[in-house]
Amino acid sequence: MNAPRIAIVGARRVRQGLGPFVARFLARRGAEVCAFLGTSAESIAAATEDLERIAGVTDARGYTDLDALLENEALDALVVLSPSATHGRYLAAALEARLHVLCEKPLLYGEPDLASRARALAEGFDARGLLLRENCQWPLALPAYAELFPETVRAPFEHFGMRLSPASRGAAMIADALPHPLSVLQAHSGAPGSLENPIFSTHDPACEVLEIGFRFVSQQAEVGTQVRLVHGDRLPRDAGLSINGAAARREVDMSDYSMYLASESGPASDSRRVRVPDPLDVRLGIFLDELSQARSGARPTSDPEIVARMKMLEKLLDAFQEEAR
Repeated sequence: MNAPRIAIVGARRVRQGLGPFVARFLARRGAEVCAFLGTSAESIAAATEDLERIAGVTDARGYTDLDALLENEALDALVVLSPSATHGRYLAAALEARLHVLCEKPLLYGEPDLASRARALAEGFDARGLLLRENCQWPLALPAYAELFPETVRAPFEHFGMRLSPASRGAAMIADALPHPLSVLQAHSGAPGSLENPIFSTHDPACEVLEIGFRFVSQQAEVGTQVRLVHGDRLPRDAGLSINGAAARREVDMSDYSMYLASESGPASDSRRVRVPDPLDVRLGIFLDELSQARSGARPTSDPEIVARMKMLEKLLDAFQEEAR
């Protein structure tokens, strides 16, 4: 079978852009990154330089028009890494073109009826036998957490906490960051789940610090959850998670971008830490494995967590913005 042919929407390194790193991991895993979408001749030139320098991809063709890209390139999949407010139109175009998709989180933002729109898209992809996956990476850190705190993960999952430092503020912080804890809760419970009783420390639409409490409910668990968001622009971004009080922080070695979970529980001398295989690389590997199966004729399974996650995210956004008004 020929290598899968993939195009990227959002291929530049602008700010914290993932494009060149996604391209690098895809290429290393045998995919052909054959095209990308930019917004101007200047952005195409910048993306071409980033792809060559970071990813070693030298022959990807740049387009400023999605229709032209889809018409001229024989593709298997689209990877959508553009700003979240643009995701909806790219997902709709990929569905029309019958392409598999991996989309950066959040799946949708900046349009009405997010959950209904997500459901319609998910049903459309499923009806056509196409993959629709959301790039939520934190669940892939759970094996490292289990190695760090084996007793904790064997106990009933009652309390969950996470801290993150998105570059955005206000409601955009919720959209950018909450797919992380929501996806971890879903992964741990093994169920799509729902959300109840959201409480916010502030409803300031320009806030830079926001604490959110809610209960995640599934047939398997009811988990009290606390998320702390602090606006931040510096790398590496502060992040950590805790289960039943056993806390771990993410550490990043900026010399080679290797990642670890380090214990924050126990005595001050506790310096245990566990290496986390690069979650982006692992996530792309999973997507390519699923893509290979689909190209071989296997019908992809739908992911009910995507729609449930969008429904929970919409509930949080509505509750935050309602009080802000």
